[in-house]
Amino acid sequence: MPRPALCAGVLRPLRRAGTSALTLTLAALLASPPAPAAEPAPTTAQATAPNTAAALPEPVRQALARAQVPPNALSVWVQAVDAEQPRLAWGAQQPLNPASLFKLVTTLAALELLGPHYTWRTPV
Repeated sequence: MPRPALCAGVLRPLRRAGTSALTLTLAALLASPPAPAAEPAPTTAQATAPNTAAALPEPVRQALARAQVPPNALSVWVQAVDAEQPRLAWGAQQPLNPASLFKLVTTLAALELLGPHYTWRTPV
C-alpha cells in the first residue's frame, strides 16, 4: 500500500524528533547517579525548591541549549522501579501539560501501518 504524501513527508522529521527526545531521556538516565538507598524522603521545602540548571546532566543541558529550550520548560522524573528515591527529579512539582510528541509519532506510525482509511472500532 503506498504511503500518503503527508505521512511520507512528516514521518521522517518526527522520527528524528522522537529519536532526539529518546536520546535526551536516556542521557538524563545514564548521566544521573544512582539514588542512595538510605536517603530520607525530601522535606516539603526541598521538594518544592526551584531547580537550577546545574542539577541537570551536562549532555541534557547542552541538548536543551542547542534546541533553545529553557530548562524550566520541561519536567523529568527518572526512577528505577525498585528504588525509593528518583535518580533525577527535575521540575517534579511544576505542573506541565504532557508532551504530545510521542502521541504524534504513534499516530503517524499507525497511519503508515494501517493506512488513512482505517477506522478504529470501539465496542460499547
